[in-house]
Amino acid sequence: MDASFKAFPSLQHCECHQIKSLQYNNMGDMILVVSGSSQAKVIDKDGFEVMEYIKEDQYIVDMASTKSHTAVLHTATWHPKMKGKFMTCSNDATVRIWEVENLKKQKKVCLKIMQSKKVIPITCTYSRDGNLIAAACQNGNIQIWDQNLTVHPKFHYIQAHDPGTDTSYVAFSYDDDKLVVTGTSVKRGCGNSKLVFFEHRTFQRVYGIDISDVSVVHCLWHPKLNQIVVGTANGLTKVSYDPNKSQRRAKLCMVKTHWKVKQAETLTQDYIINPHALPMFHEPRQQSMRIQLEKDKLDPLKSHKPEPPVAGPGLSGRVGTYGGTLPSYIEKNIALDNTDNNSSYWETILPHAKAAEDSLYWVSPAYSKTQPKTAQVASDDEGSKNEPEWKTT
Repeated sequence: MDASFKAFPSLQHCECHQIKSLQYNNMGDMILVVSGSSQAKVIDKDGFEVMEYIKEDQYIVDMASTKSHTAVLHTATWHPKMKGKFMTCSNDATVRIWEVENLKKQKKVCLKIMQSKKVIPITCTYSRDGNLIAAACQNGNIQIWDQNLTVHPKFHYIQAHDPGTDTSYVAFSYDDDKLVVTGTSVKRGCGNSKLVFFEHRTFQRVYGIDISDVSVVHCLWHPKLNQIVVGTANGLTKVSYDPNKSQRRAKLCMVKTHWKVKQAETLTQDYIINPHALPMFHEPRQQSMRIQLEKDKLDPLKSHKPEPPVAGPGLSGRVGTYGGTLPSYIEKNIALDNTDNNSSYWETILPHAKAAEDSLYWVSPAYSKTQPKTAQVASDDEGSKNEPEWKTT
């Protein structure tokens, strides 16, 4: 992401359902998606779907006999230590623990029934070490289980918040945490929503930041990056950070420049049609594209017609047909030699005998002492008479 803060991929895996929860796992290679349906989805970091969990029959009353959720999901969270393990809570009064590699393997956590009524979990989370599971319920209670003993809750906080309200988030704090941050809701046209900080022991207000004229939906204070991310009801996300104390992420986006796309510009020529103008002011009529292309084909410059080969000697730096280069010379004088190979070599050399006798420079001085008289071989006709009759020719 650059300084324009525009998303480069846009995905729609849940059709028209509202996205309620979206979270990366601890390795950063998978995303857990929870929408208004009863099926959770897992996608990879490139946006491709990895797993979609089954949908159970909504008319089954006994949750112990079901293999998946029967009502809409509220939230989901990854296990902080195990890579492919996550937890979901639904409107069917159950919290279920899943594994990505095994679609059918799950563990059901049925919430404790209060006054013969089902307790609906609104949000759930793991502890920092992953040993405890906490769920904030719609009746105002918070129930905490051991992840290995999910039948009865280990801790039970009654009236932790107002009954009948939806708690948006519940979390375990670190040992050295001193502040609690939350966002406020506001009616349209009645002021601005705020991000408020409280002291965690006395709950006294320490600081407040104006966010927008719409309600705050969710906020996150990252423990390592030291940046606060706030999601609002109008679909925008705002990030607050300290230039000196924050690290990476938002600071990298601020310094990364946005590359502008070069737009191609074209100029068009307008024609003025005036039928009553004088002949000297007449402009040529605009022709169709087909006629113009046909004329361009006939023009050797516009059609880039290749030059014809040069006949005879070279001209203007161009080599002629033959003799201009070594390959052409060999082709003309050697490769295309029309000498008859069936002619007798004796008949070819004999005309030069008189020239050799007159000029004693070439052959005769070498044999003047050892062979003063020239010895010649008899003709083929005389030699053929002494050959046997059975010899084949």
